[in-house]
Amino acid sequence: KEGYIPSRTFVIQATKVVMAKGVNAQAKENGMNYSYYEGYYQRVDEIEKSELKEKGIMPEPSIDNARQKDHFGYIFSGIMHVPESGVYEFMTRSDDGSVLYVNDTKVVDNDGSHAAIIATGRIALSKGYHTYKLFYFEDYEGEHLSWLWKKPSAEEYETIPVENLFIN
Repeated sequence: KEGYIPSRTFVIQATKVVMAKGVNAQAKENGMNYSYYEGYYQRVDEIEKSELKEKGIMPEPSIDNARQKDHFGYIFSGIMHVPESGVYEFMTRSDDGSVLYVNDTKVVDNDGSHAAIIATGRIALSKGYHTYKLFYFEDYEGEHLSWLWKKPSAEEYETIPVENLFIN
């Protein structure tokens, strides 16, 4: 109508959830693979473009052994055992950027250079083994990385238990 301001348009996108099937894996050794890089990053997709400085195995994601205080990146990967089928919520808290992929699907996007903030995401997973890849970079000042999950039957987030993480 003339003389009135039009209302805003809202868009809601609904996605039918499809339970992600697990991978056929021989999970024998607990831990995770890591790759360590050094460079100036603004986004996690820049990490693999720099020179790999170190790789190995560790029990869980940790940035405590970084060779320098600032300007480094890690890529953690492996297989996680999912104890029950359902919708899982994942969370990263990072200073600076972090992105979590489960079965090659981006689940948590906490990318960019920023102070310690939380980002969450959901994915439907069947009971069994699933691949994951956790990217992290430290730009400057303050560094932090933690990741958690909330199982379908849980009320709260918890750190992903080390006994659920395996080397692929």
